[in-house]
Amino acid sequence: MLTTEDQKTVSDQALRGVSIIICCYNSAWVIGRTLEALLAQMIRDIPSWEIIVVDNKSTDGTPQDVEAFRAKHPELPLRLVSEQEQGLSHARVKGYREVRHDVIIYCDDDNLLDSDYAQTVWDLMRDHPSMGLCGGFGLPLCETSPDPRILPFMSRYATGAQGAYPDCDITERGFVYGAGMAMRKSALDLIFAKGFQYLSTGRKGGVLSGGEDVELGHAIRAAGYRIRYCEKMRYEHVLTSRRLTWDYLDRMAHGNGYSSVLMQWPSTVNSFKSHPLYVALWIHAQILRSGVPVLFGKVSDEQRLRFSGLLGSRKAILREFRGIFEKRRIARNYFQLLSQERATSSLAPSTQ
Repeated sequence: MLTTEDQKTVSDQALRGVSIIICCYNSAWVIGRTLEALLAQMIRDIPSWEIIVVDNKSTDGTPQDVEAFRAKHPELPLRLVSEQEQGLSHARVKGYREVRHDVIIYCDDDNLLDSDYAQTVWDLMRDHPSMGLCGGFGLPLCETSPDPRILPFMSRYATGAQGAYPDCDITERGFVYGAGMAMRKSALDLIFAKGFQYLSTGRKGGVLSGGEDVELGHAIRAAGYRIRYCEKMRYEHVLTSRRLTWDYLDRMAHGNGYSSVLMQWPSTVNSFKSHPLYVALWIHAQILRSGVPVLFGKVSDEQRLRFSGLLGSRKAILREFRGIFEKRRIARNYFQLLSQERATSSLAPSTQ
C-alpha cells in the first residue's frame, strides 16, 4: 500500500532508467516503423534505457523482422522475447517480468512515439513521486479516409485527449489508454504482490476484446497511486483501412462488452450488483428493453454500439458463467486486502 512515507522513499530514490515494451502479434506490417520512431528518441538525462519486444506467437515473420532491425542498428538497446500464451495481457506481463529499469512504457506495435516521449515520461515520474500511471495524447494516422460514422468515436481508437487540461490529474477517471501508457515498476510490483490478476486477456489474435488497461488502472489507483494525463506524451496511432469501418468499430464494442463482464469494478466489488447472476439478469433485461428500437433502426449510432456491447456481455455470460465466480473472488480479495490495509494504516494513502 502506497503511504506518504512510501512517497518520500520514491521521491528520494533516484530513478535508474526506462524500459519500453512492445507487445506484438503478426506485426510485420508496422513493427519497422514503430522501431524507427524509437530509434529517434532524444534521451537527455535518462541514465539507461531499453526496448523489449514481446512476440506473442506471431506467424508472419515478426520476430525475424525485429532481429533484422537489431542487426542493422546494434547501438539500439533492443531485446526480443516470446510469450506462448496468446493474449495482450499475457504479453504485457511477460514484458514486465523482463524489464531491468523502474519506469515502464507500453508502446503498442502500431504506436509511433514522438521523439521526446521517453524523456517526457521520465520528467513526469521525477516531478510527481506519487504518480504510478500516466497516459498521453494519441493522433490518428489513417491509411485511408475513415467511414464518417466512426468519426465521433475516435477516442475508442485510443486517440485524443484523456483529461480536461493539457497536464492534469485524472485519478478519478481510474485508467488511461493502453496505447503509450507509462508506469512505475514499483506500482506493478506492489499490485502483483497483493494478488492482482488480469481477468480479461485483452486482444487475442483476431478477437477484439479489451479492458486490460481499465483493470490495470483501477488496480494501481486502489494501491494508492495517482494517475495523470500529459498532452506532451504524444504518439501517432497507425490505423489501417480495415479498422476505419463501422463494422470494425461495432466488433470492438462487442469485444469490450465481453471483457467488461469478466472484470470486477471497484464501485460494486462489495455489492450484490457484482454477483454474476445479477449481472446476467441485468444484461438480458437491457437487451430486451433496447433490442426493439435497434431492430427498427430508431436509435443513434451511440445506442447501436451500446447494444453491441450488451450482446458481447451476454456472450461472455453464456460462455463463462461458472468461471466468472472465480474471477470475482480473485478481484474481491485484491480490493478488500487493499481496503483493509488502508483502514489500519496510520499514514494516509496518496489518493486522499
